Parts: sequence; C-alpha cells; structure tokens
Amino acid sequence: MTYSDKAENLLRDVALELVEMAREAKQKATASGSDYDEGRHFAFYEAVSLIRQQAKVFGLSLDRIGLGELDVDDELL
Repeated sequence: MTYSDKAENLLRDVALELVEMAREAKQKATASGSDYDEGRHFAFYEAVSLIRQQAKVFGLSLDRIGLGELDVDDELL
C-alpha cells in the first residue's frame, strides 16, 4: 500500500467518523436544547464541511473519501 493510499484511507476513516459524530451530536442537541450540545454539534458540522471544501480544493474525489453522497447542510446542520 502506497503512502497516498494510506493517506486517503486515513482521510476517509476520519471523515466518516466525524460524520457519525456529527449525526449523534445533532440528535443530542435537538433533544437537549443545551447551548453546549448545540455548540458541539455545530463544531462537528464545521469539521465535516471543512474536509469537503479542502478535498474539492485539492482535487480529491468526495466519493473516494466517503463523502460523495452526503448533503452536509441537509443531513448535519
């Protein structure tokens, strides 16, 4: 496995973990309504959004890093 493959796998794993954490944080924030939970939810949303934006800037395929089908604003915001 090349360095590039390892880096892509790392990025995909981190991105997918952050998406799952964002979904869970969204549910918790909706249920609790606390400022802390809402801030945590927004932080995960921002992290996933940043990964998507930077992947596009660097010409990386969103499909290859597991974010191709994700509508960040609809699903995570």
